[in-house]
Formats: sequence, structure tokens, C-alpha cells
Amino acid sequence: MDALSDALTTGQRAALDAAATSLREAETFAKVELRRPGLWAHPAGTEAEAFYRIEFEGTGEVWASWCSPDRYLSQSIESELMWSRDDLDDMLDEELVDLGWDAGALKPLKHYRDDEQLFVFRALLPLRGAALVAGDGENLARCLMAFDRVFCELGDMKDDDEAAD
Repeated sequence: MDALSDALTTGQRAALDAAATSLREAETFAKVELRRPGLWAHPAGTEAEAFYRIEFEGTGEVWASWCSPDRYLSQSIESELMWSRDDLDDMLDEELVDLGWDAGALKPLKHYRDDEQLFVFRALLPLRGAALVAGDGENLARCLMAFDRVFCELGDMKDDDEAAD
């Protein structure tokens, strides 16, 4: 078994495998990979150094996040949200609904810099990690697709060509 599998239950691994398969088939991301601490998806069509992640923590909490080592990218997103007065949680909720999310409401996003020196926007999912099964993979995939739809339109995540339009 690989190091990722050693850290996960059989159900968690099955859900991540199913999510990764869905994301690859959707061709939404440039790269989808299973690695510690979970599932990583890299956005397509942007030069931005960022990725999305599903991870498990503590007593079975499931988290989804946007991550980047680039302080200026994070600040560009914050700045756009401040000036537009858009609510990031509402934007994410709308995309989740559009994608068919049926697992309940996410907890409000938190924004911080983590121990790995990554800038993170992170939300707790209404799923119990210990109870996940392969069928939960679709919702995990929907969640990362919603994150991508929201964040790829913010700040410097947009391509220069798109920003000029």
C-alpha cells in the first residue's frame, strides 16, 4: 500500500478514487492526484500557482480548500472580494447547487496562512470522513469543481486574456 492509503480508511480511499476519476473524466483540471493529505486538483487554463484539495483531519472531518504559496495571488482574491462586496460563501453555495451537490451546507470559509506557508481558503464539509464510501466521491468531485468555478474568476487566477475582456 502507498503512504496515502496507510493514512485512510477503505471508504475514504474509495471516495477519493471515485472523485479523482470523476474529475479526470470531466477534464476540468490540468492535473488530479492522490497524495497526502488527500486529493489535489490543479486548475487548468491559468498561470496561477494554486490548487484545490480534499483532506481528512482529526476525528473524521472532511475539508475542501483552495491553496497557494503566492501571497499576492491570495491578496488579489481578497481585494476583488472586498471591492465587489461578493460573499464567497454564497458564491460557493450557488455553484454547489448548480453542480447537484446534495450533502448539505458547508461551514463558512476560513482564510489563513497554514504551517506549510500556504495561503488557504478552507471549508468544512458536512460529511463524516470515517463514514465515507465510494458513492461520496461524486460529491467530493462536485465540491472541487465548485471551488474551481468560483476561484478561477477571482483576482489573478484569471488568465491575462480573460482579465482584459
